[in-house]
Amino acid sequence: SRHIHVGIRTCDITCPVLGTRLDLVARQPQFDGHDLESTDMLLNPLAAPKGVKLQCELCQKPAHVQCTNCRYTYYCGEAHQREDWEAIHERICPLVTVLRAPLPHASSEEERKHHKYQEGLRKKHIIKVAIQEGRRFLYEGRPSLAIPAALEALKFLTEVYGGADIQLTPAYLILAEAAIGLGKLREAEQYLSQAQWSVLQTPDCEPWLKSRLHRNLGQLEAARNNLAQARKHFAEDIYQSSVAYSPHAVQTSGGYYHLGGVFLREGKHDITLSLHDQVVAIWQGHLGGLVRSLQESHRAQPREPSAMQLPRSDATPPSPMTLETAERAEASHVLHSIRELREQAGQPSAELLVGPYHTLALLHCLLRETAKSEGYARKVLQLCQDSPDYSDIAASAEALLQLLATLDPGTQS
Repeated sequence: SRHIHVGIRTCDITCPVLGTRLDLVARQPQFDGHDLESTDMLLNPLAAPKGVKLQCELCQKPAHVQCTNCRYTYYCGEAHQREDWEAIHERICPLVTVLRAPLPHASSEEERKHHKYQEGLRKKHIIKVAIQEGRRFLYEGRPSLAIPAALEALKFLTEVYGGADIQLTPAYLILAEAAIGLGKLREAEQYLSQAQWSVLQTPDCEPWLKSRLHRNLGQLEAARNNLAQARKHFAEDIYQSSVAYSPHAVQTSGGYYHLGGVFLREGKHDITLSLHDQVVAIWQGHLGGLVRSLQESHRAQPREPSAMQLPRSDATPPSPMTLETAERAEASHVLHSIRELREQAGQPSAELLVGPYHTLALLHCLLRETAKSEGYARKVLQLCQDSPDYSDIAASAEALLQLLATLDPGTQS
């Protein structure tokens, strides 16, 4: 059998919610000299305190095993433990270790307030990570993994805000969309009813949240083949998102994309083409701005050969030139879906494919997937050869190829 060696590790995390440093000291279990990331989780039989009913993190059934890292998360069996680990627990286990551990004795009121403040920051950090991961899994077409992430977010949202607060709605919406993806429409309806009730009970509910609600309601109606109702919800989604952000924001593009899908099912291909053009144009503008910032940053670097190489993707810190996890997954899903749809339409043409190809070249450049980015950039140039109307896009593709040529070859994929 393997033995657990427990050491002390200091974690220095800045909370992205409030931009405040979290004070963490976490135990880092090791298994025969190997850290947890390279070793399967060990599962210990529980010795539950008398009178305490421990429940599975995912299904609420009686728990029989626990996470041997944080020792505060319980499961009905190994299958649910591993599912939760892949979905969210691996990301938040060190925070849970600190959050659930007994607080040290506070010698003053000021110290007690500090402990309480740090506890709130940790919970909000977990909520943010869980929401982002849940949305990422949805865009990646893995709704079963979105559920544990959303349940984790819902648990800590309830601890922070109570059980009937509007703040719980984003987690309910992820659960609803995951249920739709799994074909469990009755469950999706229940989650959406809870979310809709919260929105109706909050007169000053933010437009962005109404947008999310109507997008999920539209998806539910589309899954039921109620296309007229789906169109109404997606139109309301676009309106509310336009109020919250703008008609040309990436947050609004999802409404255009889904509305285009409804018109496609109704056989109205021209409307679908127009709406998807709008989606591509929004992402093209957004990603193009990020790539221009990357180019300017690159030109500003010293000209020594070693300094000309951009950092590898696994060493690149978050910056205005990078995409958040969920945003990255959404862009990839939407743009590749539109590309595939148009490639299946028949003979490739500049009118149909220059926009999607150019936008995908920008996306893969930002993801440091240089081989893919170069491939799409060259497809753009090939389509633009006999089309002077696309000279600006061709010039952008040429500039992108020049940037890609200076990237670290190790980032290519």
